[in-house]
Amino acid sequence: MILEGAITKVEGGKSTLVVRTPAPQPTQGQAPPPQPPQGGGKEMTLMVKKEATITLDGKKVNLVELTPGQKVKVTYEGTTASSVEAKTK
Repeated sequence: MILEGAITKVEGGKSTLVVRTPAPQPTQGQAPPPQPPQGGGKEMTLMVKKEATITLDGKKVNLVELTPGQKVKVTYEGTTASSVEAKTK
């Protein structure tokens, strides 16, 4: 599965990454959905495999080089990430 959102927390020692998905947008003609806490969508904590491919702006990096606020696309199964693609912009 693929998850896209923004990094909210990185724990290198635990090899975990927390990602918040964007808030749902209202469809035309409907009232806006209730806003979750902090104005975002769902938050998901993922365990990053030791052998996972992690990139930042196309360059291979270590998990600890990622920072909150960066946009991210994660490929995962269950709660385990096998690929993390982050962007600074």
